[in-house]
Amino acid sequence: MIVFTWKKVQKLLLWLFAFSVVVGISMPPTSATSRELPQASNSKPAIVAIVSDAAKTKSFWLLNNYLTIVADRTTTDGKYDLVEGYFPPGAQTPPHRHTRYSEQLYVLEGEFTVWVGKNKLVLGPGESAFIPMGTPHVVAALSDQPARGLVVASPSGFAQLVEATGTQNQNEAPDMELFNRISTELGDEILGAPGDLP
Repeated sequence: MIVFTWKKVQKLLLWLFAFSVVVGISMPPTSATSRELPQASNSKPAIVAIVSDAAKTKSFWLLNNYLTIVADRTTTDGKYDLVEGYFPPGAQTPPHRHTRYSEQLYVLEGEFTVWVGKNKLVLGPGESAFIPMGTPHVVAALSDQPARGLVVASPSGFAQLVEATGTQNQNEAPDMELFNRISTELGDEILGAPGDLP
């Protein structure tokens, strides 16, 4: 488990921005999500880089979370996905692990509780946690406020699951047979039910 300081996160974000400029990746602002969904009360301003408006973000509801794909394998040559996630109060992923990509969570607003293996972290705005490939983990918004963050999955894979199995309607249940099939194809493993810990 690695916890990054704000300075390290800033360097990572600057590196990602510089990389996107060099290879021509577009990262449009995700302000539509900010306008449409309630904001956490203890938020810090988000860093948003606008390279061009050529790429369009895609947003989906998946397991009660609102996920916006900012960049995926089609714009990053498969190197990484950048996904903005909105978790309503009380939302929690089932314990799971990714066997083919690592995950970096950076908190924009609210508070995330993250279990990385047996280690529990409570992260606020500007804080970040790295989840190594193959590590069982759970991400939750356990406070009475929503939480919003950025996930970088590297190499690309997570956005494919979101796009293939997410829905446009918050009240529409995902096709779990499809979810399980795509998860298996991507090397993701569900290790329990929401509420279980790794």
